[in-house]
Amino acid sequence: MRLRARVIIPSCGVLIFLAILFAPILLAASWHLLHGNSVECAGRSLSVPLRWYAKTEGKTAYISKLSPTVLSKTPASGLISLWPVEFPPKTQADKELAYQSFASVYWTQLAGGAGETNGPFRRGIGERETVCMETSVVKDKWISVSCLVFRGTWYGTFYGDPKELGPFYRIIDNSK
Repeated sequence: MRLRARVIIPSCGVLIFLAILFAPILLAASWHLLHGNSVECAGRSLSVPLRWYAKTEGKTAYISKLSPTVLSKTPASGLISLWPVEFPPKTQADKELAYQSFASVYWTQLAGGAGETNGPFRRGIGERETVCMETSVVKDKWISVSCLVFRGTWYGTFYGDPKELGPFYRIIDNSK
């Protein structure tokens, strides 16, 4: 009986330590077990890649890729926000005007001189049509991207490691 206590108590301690150490990746895994690979927000089903975690607040979806352990230098390697435009464009002319206004506002207000800014550039066709602006953030080697997505009816932003930019575009491409 005494031998069991000598084995069980240290074993439980090691398991608890490992659970705390790998809590971020365990959180993402448990989220996917509970929710699958998508999150519902404001009438849209937004795709959530593996190892990413999502939450919604009102009409905004936040999707983040957490670091695998609590010992990482940064808590997340990618942060994404998606939310509907309050007054979306109704005609093709309105959509083009919205794209131009978005790019102008980005250049004058959002780029902020943090790094090199590129855009506007278009991606996708039909319902997946997107116009984006990108700024590389020199001081922390990350990238900031802002887009009008789903034909100008939603905003999408990404901030994080440039290697994580692909999942941002896949979320837009795979969402319904």
